[in-house]
Amino acid sequence: MNKGQVYASRKSFIENGLGYIMAAKKDFDSIQYARSAVTDQEYIRVKDIFGKAVTVDVTGDDLEKILSDMSRIILMGEEKVSVPSGVVTNQDTLRKIAHLF
Repeated sequence: MNKGQVYASRKSFIENGLGYIMAAKKDFDSIQYARSAVTDQEYIRVKDIFGKAVTVDVTGDDLEKILSDMSRIILMGEEKVSVPSGVVTNQDTLRKIAHLF
């Protein structure tokens, strides 16, 4: 598989596979995968119907780690779970990657 196919496969897993599962969650709106063609950094943004969003840097993460992190995102606020290590909170970073979504 070439690099483009790998990224397309990851995008499908995230947006279609995880998106399908997360659609069962009350107040879920969307999940998006984005990659910077310049830096190859990869991100996921999960939004709820109230406009809140969480962005996770998944660069270099395998699909199992991505699934685990998204499972934590689903449970945040309902269960006592740790925040995924890749959650992006730095405002400057969020501004720099906003155009990817």
